[in-house]
Amino acid sequence: MSWSNVTSSFADFSPRTYAVDIFTTELSWRYRASDQLTLLSGIFYQDIGSDFKNNFSSENLAAFVSANWQHSKGYALQLSARNTSHSEFGAHQTFTVNPFYVFNLQSAEYLKLFGSWATSFIAPSQYKLFNAESGNNKLKPEENQTVELGVEYVSDKNRFTVVAFQREEENFIDYVSLPDNASQYQYRNSSIFYKVRGVELEAKWNFDNWRINTNYTFTEKVRQAPLRLPKHAANFGVRYVLSKAQWGIHWRYIGARQDFNQSFVKEKLKGYTLVDARVNFPTMFRNATASIAITNLFDTSYTEIFGYSTLGRNLTLALRGSF
Repeated sequence: MSWSNVTSSFADFSPRTYAVDIFTTELSWRYRASDQLTLLSGIFYQDIGSDFKNNFSSENLAAFVSANWQHSKGYALQLSARNTSHSEFGAHQTFTVNPFYVFNLQSAEYLKLFGSWATSFIAPSQYKLFNAESGNNKLKPEENQTVELGVEYVSDKNRFTVVAFQREEENFIDYVSLPDNASQYQYRNSSIFYKVRGVELEAKWNFDNWRINTNYTFTEKVRQAPLRLPKHAANFGVRYVLSKAQWGIHWRYIGARQDFNQSFVKEKLKGYTLVDARVNFPTMFRNATASIAITNLFDTSYTEIFGYSTLGRNLTLALRGSF
């Protein structure tokens, strides 16, 4: 169980104060029916009270159940279901189906084929429901379903993973101008049916004193220009590990994407590349460790979100001791 009370004050051109009380409790039960079958179930309850609109209070009650069945020959199946009942927008059900099969190749080496189908929903926030200027208490939750197919190879030193995915989305909550008043904006459910698909690649190599991690993600929003979502994103990290020192460098690439500027007009954000470097001394002397880290090594100028600044080159020195 948990309880929290939060008050937020904004001292800008439109001063305002918000307060909210949140009470949450959850009870879960796990039962191992056999060596192959494990069951999990539970209930979740949350009560939220805020001053967005006449001390509005909402309740959220959910019940869930899942089963994990795994055969000794390598194939397995995971199933789960959840019913969520909300006092404002009713009941919604979500489901997950996750089969996989493992080929044992050698000791500590295997090939895994897996897939999944899952549904989910994103409930509108209190702010989007009841804000006096742009809130809309008729909002429906965003609903999604996702399909994934993948293969993974694992050995004692290496791991390679390839995953293809597709997500379909309905009732997306958008921030749009009103038909009868273009200068006034409100949160509304979009009638557009969204579809996102892509591929994720990940690899890890360990040999001698070298540690290499890399990944690449291709994401495409079908017939749409997604906000702040790059079509291409990649990371590449290398570490050289010794007993007294560790050197590492990390390279990150974020491709071009769209965002709203200060005039609420879509504008293209350029892609950017960042390089970080780090040196650790795990046994500098006795029980002391030290590290030197430089982020944005080449002091690259870039924009993540319109209207927000980003960090240039930063140097961090750290010395830690235990006694």
